[in-house]
Amino acid sequence: MEWGDIRNNVADYFGAAGLVRGLGPDDILKLSTNGKITYVGPIDWTWGKDDKEISTKLAAVETLYILRCNQVDALIHEAGLLIERALGDVLKYDDLNVERFKILMEFLEYDRTQAQQGVEQKDNDFWNGLVNEADLAAQARSHLLDSSVAIVAAYTTAVTRYNEAAADAGRDGSDVARQNAGAGAWSTQAGSLQYQDQITASKLDSASHTARKSYETQARAHQIERQAITREIVGLKLNEMRQPGGALNYNDRMREVGDRALSDFLEVTARLNAIALGLAVFYAVADPTRQELDDDLKAARTRVEGAVKWLRKAANALARARMDEQECTIRLTVQPKGKDALLDALKAGLIIPFPADLVSKMTRPQLRGVSATAEALSGDAWVDCDLTSPEQVIAGGITLPSVAMRLGRVSSSASMNIRDVVGPRPIINRSPVGDWKLQVNREDRGKTINHLHLDFHLAFC
Repeated sequence: MEWGDIRNNVADYFGAAGLVRGLGPDDILKLSTNGKITYVGPIDWTWGKDDKEISTKLAAVETLYILRCNQVDALIHEAGLLIERALGDVLKYDDLNVERFKILMEFLEYDRTQAQQGVEQKDNDFWNGLVNEADLAAQARSHLLDSSVAIVAAYTTAVTRYNEAAADAGRDGSDVARQNAGAGAWSTQAGSLQYQDQITASKLDSASHTARKSYETQARAHQIERQAITREIVGLKLNEMRQPGGALNYNDRMREVGDRALSDFLEVTARLNAIALGLAVFYAVADPTRQELDDDLKAARTRVEGAVKWLRKAANALARARMDEQECTIRLTVQPKGKDALLDALKAGLIIPFPADLVSKMTRPQLRGVSATAEALSGDAWVDCDLTSPEQVIAGGITLPSVAMRLGRVSSSASMNIRDVVGPRPIINRSPVGDWKLQVNREDRGKTINHLHLDFHLAFC
């Protein structure tokens, strides 16, 4: 693969939409410290092309569970599990994003280094500097050797003439002349030896430059070969990173993690709005508020981390609100009117009012469930009842719908049957006050029934 093709593929891969913002493939290879745009972005970027698109997705689910805002306890628990799972995906995404960025930096470093090496290869003074130095050294040695024979011969002739002069001076009896001629001969002899050593050193120095020239020539060739190997390795790595389903395909892996996190976060978002309303309506919690939720989501690095912050505050607020909570049971008894048989009336359906004065002395009376017993059924006789709660209007004009429950084996209090407490989650925290509907569907030896007790399990402060 040609290097130009590799560069284009890198630009497309690392400039993939949905993983970066404000940068396209043309910008990737030009990243610099002068840039003000973040490259290693949050997981939120995989959820939409911009914040407006993401907000639209989140707004579509905000009211999904608003009619279940009374289930605030369960909603907080579920949202906590979902958001912690999403937070794990955030951390995984960040790890993949950092590794992906490191690979991009490695490529940019090599790409720019190779470009610099191309400039250096065109700079003859730099690229061939040592080769040229060796050539000049060879020329210097050549010039030195050109005259070395004549110089050595001149030194030899001078020594001979000094020796002859010393001999002549000795025959003439002139000691001074003889000593001067002898000293000249030795001095010239020393100069000759020094010059010959200089020639030898020059030859060795020139030989070292020649060896350096050979080394540099080969080094340049091998350097180009190493560049080709590196280009091939970079191409192999990039090819593996682009393979669908590959372990090195960071783009696909990051998108998968982002999709999982979004799926969980949509469910969290639906619950957060219901939790905010439920805390205010059913527990009179003023902090955290719905507005604080928006503030935390905007201020956090990722929406998931903002939701974690708010949800933990909500869980702590709920715990504080329930510290003084007590439980009790209030019983309503259904009796026949006049001489009518109670079973027939129950089969036709009855309205059972729960008056407000029964809980008037309680602070924040809330349902936890309903159970029933029937008297005077004998042995294991039973009746099967449908019980429907009243609607409840809460703040903001929201009406919580009635909840249908099934008391499938209502028996005598003397029976060994377990007392079923029905409706816990759908009716939890709702007010018991209002008209309840009761109807018997089936029965086994239920004609003797003359009293039916409805036990309302409540919590209050």
